[in-house]
Amino acid sequence: MEKNNLGSKKRKSTSDLSNMIYGKIPPQSKDLENAILGAMIIDETGKCVLKVNQILKPEDFYVEAHKIICKAIFELAEQGKVEMLLLAEKLKREETLDIIGGMFYILQLTNNVISTARIKEHCLIVKQKSVQRNLIIFAGTIIEKSYDDGEDVFETLHEAENKLKG
Repeated sequence: MEKNNLGSKKRKSTSDLSNMIYGKIPPQSKDLENAILGAMIIDETGKCVLKVNQILKPEDFYVEAHKIICKAIFELAEQGKVEMLLLAEKLKREETLDIIGGMFYILQLTNNVISTARIKEHCLIVKQKSVQRNLIIFAGTIIEKSYDDGEDVFETLHEAENKLKG
């Protein structure tokens, strides 16, 4: 969360240069993230949230606002009640509604949902993008340690093998 020069909270931009690795924007699919969140909000059966929760964690989302929204939706689902106004109220209580873009942003997420039929496929793509970003970060760590003469190369190799095996 950033503050502007007036001291009030503003939404953090997700496309600034600090998110770029090796001169490229990390793998992500904002449109699918939007579709997934919108589908979870409008699905009155709760089945959509269950499907998403089986595949994704809030950290799998690229957009910071989407991580916040997803976490709130999952928490509401545990209480058995995901609905747009309850979501907005929860985010307001947690002082994150303005950070994510307000009620208008939540409405935007729901306006573009055509169907929830392909939610699993959407989630798998977002998960794939998340794994790719994590691999890039992991590879960067290995590269950094490999350049450090103070690091034990065999310990670095062992650490990398263990991390890749899961």
